[in-house]
Amino acid sequence: MTGPDPIADIAAAASAPRDAPDLRGDAAPAPADGYDEADLGTDCPVSPLGYLKQRYFFLDHASQLIELGTEFRKGEVIALFGEKIRWLENRFPQHKEVTDKRTKEKEWIIDGFNQKEVQRAMIIACAKRGLFDPIGRERGRGAHRGDDGEIVLHCGSGMLVGGKPGVRGRKRPQPSWHRPGLLGRYVYPNLPALEKPADAAAPAALVDELLDRLETWRWKNGAIDAYLMLCWLGAASLGGALRNRPHLWITGPSGAGKTSLQRMLRDLMGDWAIATEDATEAGVRQLLNQDTLAVMFDEIEPDDGNSDVHTKIVKLARLAYSGSSSLRGTQNHESRQFVARSCFLFSSIHHHELPSQDRNRMAILHLTKFPPKTPPLTLPAEIKSWGAMLRRRLVEQWHRYDATLDAYQMEMLRQGYSGREQDTYGTLLACGDLLTHDSAPDRIDLNEDEYRCAAAIKRIAPAIDRARAEAEDTSERCVRHLASHRLPARGGEMQENVARWVGRALIDIINRTERSEARSKLAMHGMKLVHVKPGHEAGRAGLLAAYMADQQIYLAVAAKNNKAVQEIYAGSMWQNGVWMQALALLPGAFGNKKVNLGLGSPEGCTIVPVGEVVDLDEVRREAHVLAVSGG
Repeated sequence: MTGPDPIADIAAAASAPRDAPDLRGDAAPAPADGYDEADLGTDCPVSPLGYLKQRYFFLDHASQLIELGTEFRKGEVIALFGEKIRWLENRFPQHKEVTDKRTKEKEWIIDGFNQKEVQRAMIIACAKRGLFDPIGRERGRGAHRGDDGEIVLHCGSGMLVGGKPGVRGRKRPQPSWHRPGLLGRYVYPNLPALEKPADAAAPAALVDELLDRLETWRWKNGAIDAYLMLCWLGAASLGGALRNRPHLWITGPSGAGKTSLQRMLRDLMGDWAIATEDATEAGVRQLLNQDTLAVMFDEIEPDDGNSDVHTKIVKLARLAYSGSSSLRGTQNHESRQFVARSCFLFSSIHHHELPSQDRNRMAILHLTKFPPKTPPLTLPAEIKSWGAMLRRRLVEQWHRYDATLDAYQMEMLRQGYSGREQDTYGTLLACGDLLTHDSAPDRIDLNEDEYRCAAAIKRIAPAIDRARAEAEDTSERCVRHLASHRLPARGGEMQENVARWVGRALIDIINRTERSEARSKLAMHGMKLVHVKPGHEAGRAGLLAAYMADQQIYLAVAAKNNKAVQEIYAGSMWQNGVWMQALALLPGAFGNKKVNLGLGSPEGCTIVPVGEVVDLDEVRREAHVLAVSGG
């Protein structure tokens, strides 16, 4: 008797397989047809922007820019989706099985979202977007220039975009509003709202009335300064969209109305400016963050004990002029880039001692006192609304800004003004032109008696000339500081400045006076008149004490280890040995030469042609008079 064939049984079972019994109960619902577990879909309320070094960037449900690490913690994801969390639960449901207490039947229900799948989907979505660095892509509140040169006025809760070119000869589109988020290649996140520009632009009559109001202050240079003030208001509203951001410094004595002027400017700018009387450079940077709002300082006096703080603020304004960046370390030992693109305004009784690189980036306007019993200036109640109307006008006129700026700069070039003057005053005039005219300048406009660019530049020429005179080279100001410094005198004697003692020492050389009190005085304060031997540049020869009037004479000024010279430059921008660098840049000067001042071992000195310190012709005339008189 033959038993069952096991091989045949196995073959028969394999040819007709049956599903194994499901011992788990009801299975979880299958995903919907076409579902991709790594796809956020087009209706996702959160927008992935990209990634950088395991950091992932999104616009959240409220269009705020959010950065997350790789963990995607549940609380972070919930905060990212906010009130739209139901979308997440529907797209990536987390199921759990429950038993009906009455029927005892089991069913699957949605219990939140599957965090692991959400994490995968969001990382993959950012990977598909590619690398994203918020530096240079994130834009704060204020004015910006778009991809095609249009103006983007980011008001925090929305953007007004204007100045777009027309398409194929069509009429240029009117300014339009956009929600926060991606616009071109830039991200404009949702931020606390600023006052929006008005629906209607300021008419020319309102701009004229504002200029009349500005002229009620007693400007030292009259209507010129009032017009430059108006121009700055235009530039301040457009700051981040400009290539260069000119600054303004208003000076005037007590009683000149600086405070009331600042109040008017603050009413016009509203929350489009940061106004302060006491802030540090770091504080201003933190307040601005990525914003391009104007910055207004009142009572920033040069002698109030905060010179170092104010110097840093002025340096920040210098960086903002061209939008240069600065790097700062963070608590995480990472560097963070900060780029300022704001127009600054300062007001004080006296302006600070400004290096040439700062002076030629700003216009300085001067106020004088009002006569006694002058009634206080009053401002119209509606002036706060004027600022919103002016900003609307600037947006509507923006399409011609580049052409207008080119016209003013070309005219300034034709009249012989420098590139920096064209950048500073050309930008001011172009912004003022957007406020006061409705079309770009045209040299052959028959409606104008004089080309308006030429007329405007001629009008402000005195202000530019003053700026030229005040923007002395740093080296020239350094040697002037030295020449004007008064040296200590014995009791009862009058103190005289360095230039006077150098002149006396020269007279002694010209008249061959053997004993010279002046030369001894200079030596005590770290200075000496010297001749330079031929070949000194190659290090083959050094210096001699000056003794012949028909040879080139130099003034040797001791280096930073000399206490007497330290006292001369104490508290100035050339302290701590900086005077050595500044003096060495003078024509014909050179540094790092050893000189025996007669008070010990030789000291390192900077050698300056004596003609930079005194008027040689005047010294020679005085020497001749003394020689003839026998004095």
